[in-house]
Amino acid sequence: MQKKDNTNYIMAKGTMTFETFTDLVRDALEEHFKDCTVEVKKTNKNNGVVLHGIRITEPGSSVSPCIYLEEAYKDYQEGRDFGEIVMRLADNYRQSGRLPGFDIRDIQEYERAKEKLCLKVINTDLNRKLLSDVPHVPFCDLSVVFYIFLDQVPGQNASVLVSNRLMDVWGVDADTLYEQAVYNTPRLLQGTVVPIQSVLKEFFNDGDREIDDLRTDTGVSMLYVATNAKKANGAAVFLYDTLLSDFAGRIGGDFYIIPSSIHASAFTPYW
Repeated sequence: MQKKDNTNYIMAKGTMTFETFTDLVRDALEEHFKDCTVEVKKTNKNNGVVLHGIRITEPGSSVSPCIYLEEAYKDYQEGRDFGEIVMRLADNYRQSGRLPGFDIRDIQEYERAKEKLCLKVINTDLNRKLLSDVPHVPFCDLSVVFYIFLDQVPGQNASVLVSNRLMDVWGVDADTLYEQAVYNTPRLLQGTVVPIQSVLKEFFNDGDREIDDLRTDTGVSMLYVATNAKKANGAAVFLYDTLLSDFAGRIGGDFYIIPSSIHASAFTPYW
C-alpha cells in the first residue's frame, strides 16, 4: 500500500479489509478537520445490528453526527476512488451541521428536547446489548425506547436515540420520558390503520391493481397495517390512546396485533 497526501491510497482491489479501510478514513478525515476529534465508533442498532461509523467532534461540543462507513466501503470495493469517498464523507459531515432550523440546544436541553421526544418499540430479546445503553420501559415482550424526532430534514427521517448518558444530562428518569413521549408521538406522528390491499397497491405503485386474496367473502379485508404518517418506527402506534378502540369499533369486534417490524404492525380481526 502506498499513501499519498493523506487522501489517496493505492491498494490492490479486494485486499483492503473493512478495519483497514475504517482506520484510513479516520486518518484522512483528521487531515480535513485538524481541530476536531475524529474517532471510530460502533453503534448498536435494532435487532443486534452493529454499524461502524466516524464521529467528528468540534472543540467544546458534546454532540456530533455519526457517519456510517458500511456503504462507503461497499463503494470502494466496487471501484470508487478512495479520495473521492473521503471528500464525500467530509462534505456529508459539513452538511450535517447545517440542517435548516436545527439548534444543538434542541438536544442538549431537556426543556427544548422534550417537545420532540417520541417513542418506538423494539424486540427485547434481540436488543439486550442496545437496551443496556438506553433508557427503556418494558411492554409485554417488547421494550419502549425513546428518540428525539428531528423533522427539519426534507425527505428524511432524522432522529437521535436517547442514551443513558443523555438522560443523565437531562436529569430525568425513564418514567418521565415515557409520559412525555406517549403524549408527543401521536401528536407529531399521526397513526393510521389501512387495509393491507392499500399498502400493497402503493408498494407496487399500481392503483388499478386488484388484490382480492386477502378479503373475506363479503369483501372485508382480513389484514390491516398500522403505521404512522412518516412510515418510520410506526409499530408504536398501538400505544396510542384511542387508535385500538377506534379500530375495534370500525371492524365491529376484536382483533389480533402482529408486530411485524419496528415500522409497522399488522392487525387481523378476530372473528
